Amino acid sequence: MLDRIRAQLASPGPPQPLAFFRIAVASFCLAKIAATGSHFFDVFGPDGFVDWWVAHWYLASGFPDMEDLVAGAAEIGISEKQTVMLVLAGYVAFLVALLVGFQTRAAAIGSWVMHFFLLHAGYALAYGMDFFTHIALFYCMIMPCGDCWSLDARRRPERRRWSVQAGVTRRMLKLQLCIVYTSSGIAKAAGPQWWTGEAIWRSTVIPVFTQIDASWLAHHSWFPALLGWSVIFLETGYGAYVWLPSVRLLWILSICLMHVGIAIFLGMYLFGAIMIILNLGAFGYELMRDAVGLFGPVESEAPV
Repeated sequence: MLDRIRAQLASPGPPQPLAFFRIAVASFCLAKIAATGSHFFDVFGPDGFVDWWVAHWYLASGFPDMEDLVAGAAEIGISEKQTVMLVLAGYVAFLVALLVGFQTRAAAIGSWVMHFFLLHAGYALAYGMDFFTHIALFYCMIMPCGDCWSLDARRRPERRRWSVQAGVTRRMLKLQLCIVYTSSGIAKAAGPQWWTGEAIWRSTVIPVFTQIDASWLAHHSWFPALLGWSVIFLETGYGAYVWLPSVRLLWILSICLMHVGIAIFLGMYLFGAIMIILNLGAFGYELMRDAVGLFGPVESEAPV
């Protein structure tokens, strides 16, 4: 039994899902920077909404941050604003290289490092989307995501093949998502707010999140309660049902629709986008095979 499990975990995987993941993550990060627009320095700058020193309360000792970069750059005559601009320029350059798959591994590492500095420069305003973006860039670092649909693959055609690294790293992403969703569902189930629908009601009426008038929910209390039960059911069951071909397509589609709903009703578009990218990066290849299976026999998944 252990040998079978070990063989399954270490079996080769295709390069195409990782290429999709690389392109989607790089595109998302570039879009996120573009969305910040003229408010970039308000979020990440030295005189932004929250001073950099606040991040020190959250950082483990010994980790470098933007203040350390500024202090080092000041010794060679580079100002605070210029340092932030250099970090931004480096981040964008690495993301573009990651997008097209040029020196993919180095581009992924550079993107992750630059995002690390930006994340901690605006740490007081960071939320789940920022941390899941950091996780996505980490997987781009360890995955062979330049083995397909990239400039690197065009220069080295032998990269376009199944590999153990591709299989193992994507399974790592799958397992992490299972842990994230299942633990989130269990945490929600532990309290009364999701069972009664209060969590749904509060989310839709808090002014900072309100996108659509949902006051009518007050007259139909059964509906937010039903939504709360559905979220608990989907998240708690995620870790088990996404492995079953018979229900995986329905489960991932439901999870993605949940994030679309969060984006529409709470305005958390970036959070919804990165979570959908993570789900499709982890299970998108299997979803396509499952969809084909609905209309006929699925071809062997043995590497070719």
